[in-house]
Amino acid sequence: MSLAEQLGVADPSKDLLALAAGRWCEWQGQFPALRACGDMLDLRDWALNAPYEQVNEAHRALVWLSCPQGGDDPAANALLVWTLVPGAARLASSLVDVERHIDEHVAAQLWIQARSARLTWQGSVASNILLNTRRAVLEDLGIGTRSPSVAAISHPLDQEFGWVAPPEDGQGGVDEKFYDLAQSACDNERISSADVEFLLELAYLTSTTAGLRETRTSGGLMAAQPCEVLAQRFGCSAPTVKRRARKALQAMRSELVSHA
Repeated sequence: MSLAEQLGVADPSKDLLALAAGRWCEWQGQFPALRACGDMLDLRDWALNAPYEQVNEAHRALVWLSCPQGGDDPAANALLVWTLVPGAARLASSLVDVERHIDEHVAAQLWIQARSARLTWQGSVASNILLNTRRAVLEDLGIGTRSPSVAAISHPLDQEFGWVAPPEDGQGGVDEKFYDLAQSACDNERISSADVEFLLELAYLTSTTAGLRETRTSGGLMAAQPCEVLAQRFGCSAPTVKRRARKALQAMRSELVSHA
């Protein structure tokens, strides 16, 4: 069963999405941000190509319609998660080696995190929801800063940013620091949630590749083997993977400097 099927949004003509379609014109009347996309069924494709500010305001409108403090409408939440399915699918793909049935966990947490999104959030609504979804999924799976799995994924990034390894009590670990920095970078539009997932997947591949020296440039993130594996997954070349990784890391470094 696909992620969209797990969420009940695989067919826009059925269930909650059908209700959302019936309310779309009413919602557009309430929120001018939704008028930028004429047809509800075009919303997901529109969000991929429209200016960031317009997309983010449309997402904020859906958050208000969905959240208990606003419209408290499950149909609006279904529409919001439907627009986020592509990003959630990338998230699930990056964690497939951690849990066989990862789609179930991602679907459950995506719904919860979208429903509990805050009206006071700054920055990208989509990035906030997707990053919170990933964090919650790892917690569901019992993978925290004490876990060897997360420590391994974080280690190349830990080296990159000069952080110390998490202490034995699991407090203040690298994983939390990375997510805090990534969240801030997304809020300030330096990096997208897709780029964050890209870095995490590359870090995971690096951490599970035997023989990489810990002193290698960029914590091993630019090593040939993990870049080639990720290139095959994305259908591109290894140099393209390296260029994207360098660009994302530079954005993260810029965010780190701004907080110094």
